[in-house]
Amino acid sequence: MGEELWNQINSNRMSLVGVINPQGISKKDYIQDALFAYNDYFETKVMPKIKSVNQDIEPPLPFFADNGLDVRW
Repeated sequence: MGEELWNQINSNRMSLVGVINPQGISKKDYIQDALFAYNDYFETKVMPKIKSVNQDIEPPLPFFADNGLDVRW
């Protein structure tokens, strides 16, 4: 990860000092909490939409006829 991203992570995690965490939070714990939150969001918000779209898509037409010949010609 680039230095700019690490600076943003440090800025965000240090802004929580005294608000949510009295002593602050380590980089590891901050990133771990972010990953847990993202995974929870993905499972509750994104996956239902993906499943809905997958159910709405019609299966592709077969490329070959039942006897194995190319049906395009």
